[in-house]
Amino acid sequence: MIRLFHVSIPSRILALATAEVILISIAMATAALVVLGPEEQMTIAYEGGILKFTVALVVCMLCMYYHDLYDSLLLQSWSRAMPRLIRVMGTVCFMLAALYGLCPAIQLHRNVLLLWLMMLGLLVAAAREVFETVNRSPRFSERALFLGNGPMVRVLMGEIRNRPHLGISIVGSAGDPSASDADEEIPWLGDTRELLPIVEEHRVNRLIVSMADRRGHLPLELLLHLKAEGVRVEDAADVYEAVTGKVPVESVRLSWLLFSNGFRISRAMLVYKRVLALVLSVVGLLATAPLMVLIAIAIKLDSPGPVIFRQVRVGKDRRCFTLYKYRSMRQDADGERPAEANDCRCTRVGRFLRKTRLDELPQLWNILRGDMYFIGPRPFVPKTEDELAQRIPLYSQRWAVKPGATGWAQVQRGYCFSLEDNIEKLGFDLFYIKNISVGLDFLILEEAVMRAEYVFWTCLALIAHTYVLYPVVLFVAYAAIQIRRDLEYLSGRSERRVSEPKELPAVSLLIPAYNEEAHLGEKLANLEQIDYPPDRLEVILVSDGSSDGTNRLLADAPQGRCRTIFLPVRQGKPTALNRAAEVATGDIFVLSDAATLLAPDAVRKLVRHFRDPRVGVVCGAVEFRRSVESAQTEGVYWKYECALRLMESRLGSTLTASGALYAIRRSCFVPLPPDTILDDFVLPMNARRRGYRVLYDPEAIGLEVAPESVAGEFVRRVRLAAGSFQALPQLLRASLGGFSFFAFLSHKVLRWLLPFLLIGLLLSNVFLLARIGYGLFFGAQVLLLLLAAAGRLWRPVLERIPFGLVSYFLSAINVAFLMGFVRSVFARKEVTWQRTSP
Repeated sequence: MIRLFHVSIPSRILALATAEVILISIAMATAALVVLGPEEQMTIAYEGGILKFTVALVVCMLCMYYHDLYDSLLLQSWSRAMPRLIRVMGTVCFMLAALYGLCPAIQLHRNVLLLWLMMLGLLVAAAREVFETVNRSPRFSERALFLGNGPMVRVLMGEIRNRPHLGISIVGSAGDPSASDADEEIPWLGDTRELLPIVEEHRVNRLIVSMADRRGHLPLELLLHLKAEGVRVEDAADVYEAVTGKVPVESVRLSWLLFSNGFRISRAMLVYKRVLALVLSVVGLLATAPLMVLIAIAIKLDSPGPVIFRQVRVGKDRRCFTLYKYRSMRQDADGERPAEANDCRCTRVGRFLRKTRLDELPQLWNILRGDMYFIGPRPFVPKTEDELAQRIPLYSQRWAVKPGATGWAQVQRGYCFSLEDNIEKLGFDLFYIKNISVGLDFLILEEAVMRAEYVFWTCLALIAHTYVLYPVVLFVAYAAIQIRRDLEYLSGRSERRVSEPKELPAVSLLIPAYNEEAHLGEKLANLEQIDYPPDRLEVILVSDGSSDGTNRLLADAPQGRCRTIFLPVRQGKPTALNRAAEVATGDIFVLSDAATLLAPDAVRKLVRHFRDPRVGVVCGAVEFRRSVESAQTEGVYWKYECALRLMESRLGSTLTASGALYAIRRSCFVPLPPDTILDDFVLPMNARRRGYRVLYDPEAIGLEVAPESVAGEFVRRVRLAAGSFQALPQLLRASLGGFSFFAFLSHKVLRWLLPFLLIGLLLSNVFLLARIGYGLFFGAQVLLLLLAAAGRLWRPVLERIPFGLVSYFLSAINVAFLMGFVRSVFARKEVTWQRTSP
């Protein structure tokens, strides 16, 4: 066996991998020779051909590795590995297509690539068949003999038999005959005095010393003689460690731990561990922040009690610290008692969190603080640690390093529920402490990342819920409510439509403007067409430090029912609205933009709903004047969005408005903080917090000019995303009950988290390509990304195809939300409105 990253790797597996690298290279060179001919083949070295071949080779070997083609179980059966080889070839095609799309300079000739892939399958299949034949043949096996009959013999014998790829054949044991009679599976060949003829007769080339009592019984001179003759002499504990990846806790000798390599942590290693912990904790906290918010909400909905569970755990040198986790058990559960299989104390959400290990995400804060490393032994409560230290030898050695969120034991086995489980886990922990290294840490990280199935299905389920399941549920509920209303109307118990009040309320139309010279003339003319009694309507226009001709146009405007406020410097839309509200006299505020043209009856349609004293906000419908491209992108998406808003309104679950047109009761208007980005988000939610209803009226129409391109819409979406994430803490405190809260999670929170879910889906899919069916999911994602790239590159062509730019638009708005999140976290908060170019 060969040690790599302080982990023993069977030499046969490395030989197989080396042989396959050579075969793949030969296949590539042969394909180039057949397709290009000898003359053209000689020129490829001068045209980046070696780089192209290297890229294809590396992609192929990585795909074979991640499809577990070098796993010991698959190496035992070629019939089980064959389907995975077929998936490897498909994955190689997808990966190379993606790389070639990003960097065409590394692309191989198409015919060379096709011929290489066909030869690849045949040569790898032949190599695996030869490997399996050699692996089964005793002629090529290493003949090993146990010297002694200590407690490790039977255990080590079973481990070797379960790993035929090691190529080790046990011929028997030599030593004390009284102990060997107890195990008929291991033949006794003689005592220690007959060791030399036994080795010669059975052609032994590996001697495993497994004596329990070696003092006065170990033939040192004879063993040195055999070692000089080429026989490998090894301690049974070393062999066990190399084969299993753990230390034999119950039978190991203290002298072996003391004098063996390892169990020494240098100062440079401590610096590396701290730097790695800082980097991974910061990146992890930023990357999982949206998911952590979602988990917190789920815990709150599932059971009463705090979201975060705090518990004292034992760290390095048995110093205690407070560990943070998501609460996965009932609030009244005994937190000191160790977890059990199918623990009845776990909540419904808690079972899922423990199964997927998502309950441990808050430990990133412990890692950032320095209580833990990212990789290390798992910490336990002091009571459990003391009990295990008394019952398990060497248990206190776990305290030699800081504990970790993940470790060698965690990736090799699951949770511990019994004393035997903890003994085995200690063996893995001691192996890690003994062999701690940079390479072993990255090997553990890779093993942890490969457990991506739960991440994949969680992301896929949430994405499907956002785009498909929630609209279906909404439609079914909406249909049921509509049927009930129709039956009430037919029975004469209710009116179908909302009628206007006998006396119209006083209305103040608030319009902030900044550098709106291009739209203001049309807006002023539009205000004259509003069908509402002049004595009941006042228009307040606020120029927010405009520097173009806006102030001149406002000064020249008729001063009948229009009032103007000029702010000397730009202070942002929230301040402009607050100033307008201070001087407004109406009972109802209608908020609109300077570029939005109102339908003549839009104000009447909005205010009729305020007959109901429970109504606090009424949202209007916005229609867009679109270009050809925006009709194919924002137009399609907006129709989908308006349908959701209409159904939510019928169910009493309208959450937000469009800043272009909405009305609010004066008593519901709360002065906006100066750093507010989305007033149309904050004001309706404030009204809900006060117990008022928020409605949506599709008949109250405002007309706005849409950005001509996705690029223009992208800028607007970045701002919307930044405002959404900024308002999220306030929104979570709003009193939303029943279906409204379900709508808030489904329509808002999950929509904001979609970029992170899509990234998680793609990355986890890469690590699951070895599984059956996951290649189809990966291919579908790659196809959508290619369609988005095609939409970016060939917009004029695809905009003539129905829905040809939808993938491009959805990708763009999700990237915009990602950038908006980054801006909300890191960038300076900008409250001044930046209009996108129409």
